[in-house]
Amino acid sequence: MKKALFFIVFIIICVDLWAQIPPIRHGFFDLSAWDFDKQGSIDLDGEWEFYWGKLLDYEDFKHISEPDAFVQYPSVWNKWELNGTTLGSTGYGTYRLRFRTTAKSLAIKVLPHSSAYKLFINDSLLVSSGTVGTNVDTHKPARTLQQTLVFPVQKID
Repeated sequence: MKKALFFIVFIIICVDLWAQIPPIRHGFFDLSAWDFDKQGSIDLDGEWEFYWGKLLDYEDFKHISEPDAFVQYPSVWNKWELNGTTLGSTGYGTYRLRFRTTAKSLAIKVLPHSSAYKLFINDSLLVSSGTVGTNVDTHKPARTLQQTLVFPVQKID
């Protein structure tokens, strides 16, 4: 009986801890009430903005009102459907996540993978891997190791 009671209490405590993590919805993550020192780190899993067939930068988002889709990140786009067409394994696109925080600096862990990407925080390139391109001739993937990158948080109006 004691083992069963402990197990039930443990599940309730775990569910309660997970319930406190704010969800990422429609490409926005509100971390303004999150205390990283007390509550720890957060995965960036959730509903991100996705722009298929577009390599966008910070300035482009000043003129774009809606993404092509909101997609679950992380995942692969091989079976996603966009405008009635299933995306294949080849192509390119832009993922975007906006967030609000009171933290003065943040860190992001980039897991190892084989691809080409550029990771921007606002208008600053934080890290890149390989050469991002729009076709097989211009795209050059690279194998990257896990990295943890620290960056200051800038207020954006």
